Amino acid sequence: MAKGSLLLKKIGLWLVGVVCVMTIAGYITAKSAQTAIESEIRSFVQSKGIMGRDLGGERVPPEVGSRIDWPFVVTAWYSVPLDLHAAYHQTKYLVLPWGKYVIGKEDIFPV
Repeated sequence: MAKGSLLLKKIGLWLVGVVCVMTIAGYITAKSAQTAIESEIRSFVQSKGIMGRDLGGERVPPEVGSRIDWPFVVTAWYSVPLDLHAAYHQTKYLVLPWGKYVIGKEDIFPV
């Protein structure tokens, strides 16, 4: 019985170690892809000529950014100002060492 519990402890510790390594690898992978994804969103916004307007009616460029939500998940967004409001567009990416994949898009428009 003691050998069985020792084996379970070893397996449990090994699994915890694997989960920790995968989590760290996920955050490192997401961080390394974050600037490329943000640049991709910025070039998309510029290629489409997307511009916002401030309170005075002047044209202003949208704000672009990104954040790491989970291991292997990066959310990139751009916000287009419209007077006091802003339209918010975000895209979630699954980032793996061999590529990135869009896993969701959301557009929020002012009311």
